[in-house]
Amino acid sequence: MAADRIGTFRGDGADFYYVVRGAGPPLMLLPSGGGDAHCADLLATRLAETYAVLTYDRRGQTRTVVDDPGRPVSLERHAEDAAALADHIFGEAPVSVFGCSTGAVIGLELAWRRPRRVSVLVAHEPPLRSLATASERARYDRLHRDARRVHAESGWPAALKIMRAGFGDPSHDPRDHEDEVVWEPASGRTVANINAFLTGEARATWEYRIGAAGWAALRAGATTIVPATGRATDTFPSRCAARLAALLGEHLADLPGGHEGYRTHPGAFGAALHGLLTSRGPTGGSTCRG
Repeated sequence: MAADRIGTFRGDGADFYYVVRGAGPPLMLLPSGGGDAHCADLLATRLAETYAVLTYDRRGQTRTVVDDPGRPVSLERHAEDAAALADHIFGEAPVSVFGCSTGAVIGLELAWRRPRRVSVLVAHEPPLRSLATASERARYDRLHRDARRVHAESGWPAALKIMRAGFGDPSHDPRDHEDEVVWEPASGRTVANINAFLTGEARATWEYRIGAAGWAALRAGATTIVPATGRATDTFPSRCAARLAALLGEHLADLPGGHEGYRTHPGAFGAALHGLLTSRGPTGGSTCRG
């Protein structure tokens, strides 16, 4: 397996920190809110046995330096960044993408705007306001306001607890993981990334809209979209995944673990994800420039 390659890429007003692991068909991982280039190391290492796996720090995260750090970042901007990084690392080769939660929403925007950039997108539990019922929209509008208030008053642990409980995420159980997963204490890097999520990325994700034209483009586009969910639980993100599958006329894939199964069950998750990618997307090699 090829050695990890760590580098920076000058994009639109930012220097992006990225990591490329392995060699083979190109694969980009877009983790959930607050997740950076190293939050899915165990999953990325497994997938690097077969793929060239690209991860990076998004705008607002610690090792990506932006020219204007006070400027709000939209999900559309995040998708443009992902496309620019894929262009830089993989050239014109179509890229497979796995996105979880916020990362899945970014992946959908990328597939809409750049359908030939993404060969297959596994969209795992995207919390899309566009797929919420009227009562859910009202409920989660309040939840986001409450989380921002609590974050300002009491800090990130209390705000994150409110968001997880409000969206019905059961992944807070510290015992629910594979044996090799070891939870490290919060560091300056991870806390800064969580704070960036709570102050900006969470709101941008929730305010993102896909209208009728966007859904039509996704259904007709060149990207194969695979909606996916974790274990069978009735949470808002899992309901969104099921609604996405129905809207696109696709089968709903079931992946191991809960909302962040890619972190808690990387072995089983990686094997299942590889199965989805090989059954739905191309497996040819590519040139990696990073």
